[in-house]
Amino acid sequence: MINMLFDMGQINRGKEIVNTGIVTLILLLFGDFIINLTSLGINEELIKKIVFNGIVFINILLFTDFLIRRMDYQYWIIENW
Repeated sequence: MINMLFDMGQINRGKEIVNTGIVTLILLLFGDFIINLTSLGINEELIKKIVFNGIVFINILLFTDFLIRRMDYQYWIIENW
């Protein structure tokens, strides 16, 4: 029903905007977390490890989301062929 109300380009653009907002919020929360750790006097080496592991974790989440969307798209192509 949504496809009848909006053009597919509009839907894709809306998804891009929402995804960009989510990534921005995650990065802001991550930055706030790091600032809180430094203000508490946590060891600098531990903070570096936390930052590195956080970046790796976010990349894994984004790549997993990319793979899921790709599989959905391929299924849609096969289904509508």
